[in-house]
Parts: sequence; structure tokens; C-alpha cells
Amino acid sequence: MSETGTMVQQALSLLRIESEAVVRALDVLASNHIIFHPVSALAVRMQVPPDEADALLKPHVSHLVEIDECHGESAYCLAPENQAMKDQIDILLASYRSEKEALRETLSQQAEIQRLREELDFSQDLMGTILNNVGEILIIDLDGTVMATSAFVEQTLGIYKGDRREILQACLAFDPLDHQVEKCDIQVQDLYLECRLSDFVSRGKTIGRNISIKDVTEERRHQEARKMYEKSRKQLFSIIAHELQNPALGLQSFLQDALDMIDRLLVSGKVPDFEQDLLALKEDVYLNQRGQTLLNRVIGDIFDYVKLQRGQMQFTIESDVSVDYLLALCFIQCTPLCKRKNIQLLTPPDNAYDGFPELVGDSTRLVQVLNNLVKNAVKFTPAHGEIHLDVNLVEEPIPETDELRSFICINITDTGRGMAEDELDMIFKEYRGSQSDGMGLGLMISDLIVKAHGGRIDLTSELGKGSSFHMMLPVTQVYSAGGHVSV
Repeated sequence: MSETGTMVQQALSLLRIESEAVVRALDVLASNHIIFHPVSALAVRMQVPPDEADALLKPHVSHLVEIDECHGESAYCLAPENQAMKDQIDILLASYRSEKEALRETLSQQAEIQRLREELDFSQDLMGTILNNVGEILIIDLDGTVMATSAFVEQTLGIYKGDRREILQACLAFDPLDHQVEKCDIQVQDLYLECRLSDFVSRGKTIGRNISIKDVTEERRHQEARKMYEKSRKQLFSIIAHELQNPALGLQSFLQDALDMIDRLLVSGKVPDFEQDLLALKEDVYLNQRGQTLLNRVIGDIFDYVKLQRGQMQFTIESDVSVDYLLALCFIQCTPLCKRKNIQLLTPPDNAYDGFPELVGDSTRLVQVLNNLVKNAVKFTPAHGEIHLDVNLVEEPIPETDELRSFICINITDTGRGMAEDELDMIFKEYRGSQSDGMGLGLMISDLIVKAHGGRIDLTSELGKGSSFHMMLPVTQVYSAGGHVSV
């Protein structure tokens, strides 16, 4: 830039003039310092509308020009604050009169610089607002120097803009420039923080690393509390089952012996005077025996549940379990229960199983699951209702592959009351028992047994129209050698 150009640039900066139109106005105003020129007249000289001329001149009021009112409009005259400003104005006016194009270019450059400066200031303010109010973010360059950070990171981790790589490693306990690290958890005093790392890219080029930090303290505390609860619950179930088992077996044996003795006395005919008392006693013993049977079933359910949760249940695996065999056993064992409530249990015709492959699994445990599902249906189906058992073969895609996997689906459908949507998610998690059928662990146990066989139990239901349990069993399943599998 020439010496004249430098002087013009300096004059523009000192006078904070960013428009060629203002220089044109100064050329008019400088002709007579004490005359106020109406803004309409100045606008003609500036070659802009009056309102724009007014907007350009008003920022210079008090240090370059004075303003007054003339016939209902603004009027201006030149009145620099001091001689230094007057000298700068003379430089501009001389340039305006002799080198208008050069002055125009200088003004254009200055305006662009100011625009870029304002954009930069805005971007910095915007970034600061985002960092301080939106998320916990830490951005570093490829040397490990902190480029930007949020207030949370500064207050919690003691990391500030300009900190070097060694400080980061000491505060984070990992190397943020290690591209193999995509996620890392750290603990700071009582806080648990989850750090997710990704490349910081600008204009298609990686210039650093972005570390997104999330406070997961409450989430981790809930997880720890849940683990402690689950551990305590399993221990409690185990203690209850062990403490009840021996007394329960002894009481069951005593009740059976009492029934046998009463029957022998009644048959002998030697105690006619006490026959009615013995019959009443037999009824009481019989009722207690039924209660004891329920207690034994509850204890068995608790044992099964604890073993399944701990992965200690042993399954006797058979490689040729047929679907018709499972349904036949279920039908035989559940029919008496259905008859007592006048519920019809319906099964598919014999030819429905033609072409079905055999299953690999523990047939006793699979029948247990079917019985539990049918008993659950009986519980919620009114008298004279129906429970349907049917089977079909389905195929589902294996996740992330193009292969299909075959399942045998056994459906248990009832005409009961059905369930609302908020009940469906909890059906395998809550204790849904009643005073007549124990703790309600049956469905939870069934779900765990089927999962141990590589399958799942789905449920569809509509309030007032009944429910359908879908027991999905894979056609093939790999088990450990020796005929047993642990889960």
C-alpha cells in the first residue's frame, strides 16, 4: 500500500468512517463549517435515500458533525472535536477529490474487514454460549492443546483453554489423542462422567478431537442400587427356600401318615363312636395337605428361580423332542384343571404337526413352561371360556446377516379379560400371584427357561378380548457336550 493509501486507511480508522457516502457528505459539509445542511440535500450529494443518509451520519454526531432540526428534518454541519480530527478529514477530502477510485477500494476493504471481525465476534460469542449452556464439551487440537471448553469442564475437571496434553492426561486418566479410545468412563470425586470421543473436522480436514462429557452419576447410582437389590433378593429367596424345605417335607410326610392312619381306623370298624370325629379330622388333614402341596410348589418355584438367575440350573437335553409330544403331555396334565372351571382346552388335529422338525431341549422343562402358560390362561379366563393351543413354523432374519432362522411357535390363546398396554411390559417381571396359586413366579421362570433354550416368549393382548402367549423355540440349538447345559 502507498504512503497516501496508508494515511487514508489510518484516517478512516481514527474517524470510524466505513462508507464512501459519508466522505461525500464531508466534502459538502467542509465547504462551510457553520451552515447546517438539510439531510435531504446531503442525500442528493451522497447518492442515497434520505433515511439512509440520516442513518450514516448519526453515528458521527458529537465527534465529527453536529445535528439540528431544520424545517422538520435533520440538518448537519461539520464540527470536529479537535484539530487532529480536522487534519484527518482534510486527508480524506483530498483523497476524495483526487483519487476517488483508490478511496473507494480502501473503504471497501475496511468494510469487509469490519464485517469479518463482526462475524468472528459473533461466532466466538455463539460458541461460548453453546459451550456454557448446552453441553459439557472439550475440544483439543492435534497436539493436545485445549481449543475450547465448557464451564462445566473447567469447574469440574480443572481443564482450561490453552492447557497442554500432559495436563489433560492427568485430569482425564486417559490419552484423548488415542484414536482407539472412543468411550471412556472416569470418576471425579463423587461424580461419574461418561466421555465420548470423536474427530473434530473443519472443511473436510481433521484438526483435533472432540470430547463430549456427560454426567451419569444418578444413572450409575441407580445401577449400583439395582445390583445390590438383585443380589439381596436372590440371597433372600435362597435362604427362604432352604429354611422352609426340611420342615415342609417333614410336615408333608406327617400329614400323609395321619391320613393313612385315619383310613385304617375307619376301615377296621373298631371305632364307631368316633367315626364322625375321624371324618372331620380327615377333612382338616386333607385341607392342610393341599396347603402343604402349594407350599412345596412355592418352594420349588423359588429354587428354580434362584438357579436360573444364578445360571446354575441343569437341563437334560434331548435331540428328538417332538411338538406333538409336548402338547400331548400339556393337554393331559392341564385338562383336569380346565374341567374344574368348565373351560374347554382345544389342541390342533394330529396332521397339524406333519413336516414339523424336532426340537433340541429338555422336554420336562418345556412341558413345565407350557403348563405354566396354560394355568395362567385358566386363571384369567371365565367359566365356559376357551383356551386354544396351536403351532406354526416361522422364519426370522438373523440380525446383521442375510440368513433366516427357523422357529417353532406354540401359541396359547385364551378368551379371558386381556391386559392393558401398561401391563404387557411387566408380565414377566412382577409377582402376579394370588392367595390361591403361590408367589406368581411361574411366568418369570417360564421366560428364563425358554431364553435358556435360545428362544423367547412373546405376548399379545387386548383388554376385554383375551391374550396370546407365543412360545418361540429355535429349530436348532447348540448345547455343551454330555447331555447337559448350564445357564
